[in-house]
Amino acid sequence: MTKQISFLLLLVFTMFSCKPTQTIEKQEQKNSKNAFLKDVKHNPKSIEYRQLSPKDLTLLKNYLKTTFNKDLDSLNYLTISYLKPMSDCWYNSYSQINTLKSKLFFDALKKQMNTDLLCAHYETKFVSTYSNVDAKKLLYKLFSNGYKACDFTVTINKLGMYYFKAGHFEVDVANAFKNELDKNFHL
Repeated sequence: MTKQISFLLLLVFTMFSCKPTQTIEKQEQKNSKNAFLKDVKHNPKSIEYRQLSPKDLTLLKNYLKTTFNKDLDSLNYLTISYLKPMSDCWYNSYSQINTLKSKLFFDALKKQMNTDLLCAHYETKFVSTYSNVDAKKLLYKLFSNGYKACDFTVTINKLGMYYFKAGHFEVDVANAFKNELDKNFHL
């Protein structure tokens, strides 16, 4: 009886755990390309506004271009959805990384974005059709900001100004980041 209750609790917990695909599924219907932070629900404590140093910005631009074929100067804005190391997470955040369902969700999200989207991850042992390995761990070093979260989102402009959010990717927040950057630093 105790084993059955434990199993049921585990099953319920698994169903409601914060898997990235559950977050993505809920976001599929949203149209938030013109949203600002005041328009979206978010935890202000998990969001920061920062600017990269000129040295770090040059390093990032070169890395994006050579590793991910992303030219920040021509894109003007880039959103990065990033899975941190497994050791930073309390559950297996990589369990869905190479599923067809995840790829389809991220393809749908890219259409809802008002910036180009780069999905990247820390762990080199995982190969994915939609997420790229941060081989030099540069994205992690520049943006992880010490938060206790399994993942983070960054929207950065070509001047190195960016908004950061600890936690799962949310398309409406990422779109709001771009719009806030554009409003304050029109490129």
